[in-house]
Amino acid sequence: QNYGVTNIITFDAHDPRVANSVPLIGFENVMPTYQMIKALTRTEKGLRINNEYAFLSLDKFDLQIRLLEDGQEVYGRTVSLVDIGPLSHADLKMPDPDIKIKPGCEYLLDVTAVYAEDTPFCQAGYEAAHASFPMLHLQKEAPVYVVPAAPAAEESDDAYQVSGSDFSVRFSRTSGLIDQYQYQGQLLFDQLTPSFFRAPTDNDTMRGDWDRLYMRSPAVKVYETVLTREGGCAVIRAKTAYGRSIFAPFARVDAEYRIDGEGRLTITASLDADDEKLAVLPRFGLRLFLDKAYDTADYRGYGPTESYIDKHQACWYGDHSAKIGQLYEPYLRPQENGSHWGTKRLKVSGGRNEIVITSAEGLSFSLSEFTQEELASKRHRFELEKCGYSVLCADFAMAGVGSNSCGPLLMEKYRVPLKGGRWSMTIEVR
Repeated sequence: QNYGVTNIITFDAHDPRVANSVPLIGFENVMPTYQMIKALTRTEKGLRINNEYAFLSLDKFDLQIRLLEDGQEVYGRTVSLVDIGPLSHADLKMPDPDIKIKPGCEYLLDVTAVYAEDTPFCQAGYEAAHASFPMLHLQKEAPVYVVPAAPAAEESDDAYQVSGSDFSVRFSRTSGLIDQYQYQGQLLFDQLTPSFFRAPTDNDTMRGDWDRLYMRSPAVKVYETVLTREGGCAVIRAKTAYGRSIFAPFARVDAEYRIDGEGRLTITASLDADDEKLAVLPRFGLRLFLDKAYDTADYRGYGPTESYIDKHQACWYGDHSAKIGQLYEPYLRPQENGSHWGTKRLKVSGGRNEIVITSAEGLSFSLSEFTQEELASKRHRFELEKCGYSVLCADFAMAGVGSNSCGPLLMEKYRVPLKGGRWSMTIEVR
């Protein structure tokens, strides 16, 4: 009712509830479509409020405005939404908050419309609409990062070893991958593998192409590895290809691993995929198997529910936190789930250390007790078996999840670019 409709119809062949009658995420995705109060940024200091109700004025609502600095509220006010009649709009002038802008911090404008008084179906303060916006004009560049002392780097026939006072990284020249990362004497992960496959969704009718190209467990071909020292860092560059060992690869990857004296790892990768045999690449990123104690994700991106490049209207950009079990979406048939698009900062904790991943462009991540292979192999969710690890996927790019089951192929703008894409992320252990 608070969304201006009395009935919401969802076209789904399944019961839109899980066994304990908790609504599935589809309901939450439908709700913003019927959100009748829309907030749009107009200028650096202004906000446009659209009233899409056909017969209702917005004098029954208050607008709560908050300015967040790295997730913490630094300014807030509440205004009454008066004089905004049906199917009309108004521009609100935003006052300059009396705060000191900090270099490197991210500022978000968080806007919530709530009922001003009690109604027959909800109490005052009940949320009717919500939106958040990055305040780009408030952003200032972070202070110049001071590069610590260069790490030690050694080369052998089959590996590169890079180490500092608290860390040790081993790069295998035969696999073209980092196959060991130790921090403070403890093994953090023993594989940092590229990830192309996802458990097919109901819409992924092109899944046969993925299996024909051997995408679940592709063989790797290493063409070149080089170790250099640049700017106080050890830099490893690798040219690799992936596919069936006896056929032409479906993807070629040029990767750079830049490691500084504190173990900070910046990975830059470019992709050249076979666009003749492959229409939609499900994902391109990295996968880590962490100790299962790493069960908490704090992230700045689109949440709190799962989000994808073509499916995030039910989410908002901001700071969110969830346990690994809360990140799992229990679809009736196991499939890709729980990813979070547009994430610029992720902290995974619960174990001995914290793993922080940042990306200026924004990445997609998932943290799961199940592997993609397990999700793809089972027909019912009660059959799923936990792998015993926390499976962290940090994707440079993740394809959208819509279309194609009863319509056209996924739109080009929602696909992983098969050629010319170049991405970067930084992994830091604390």
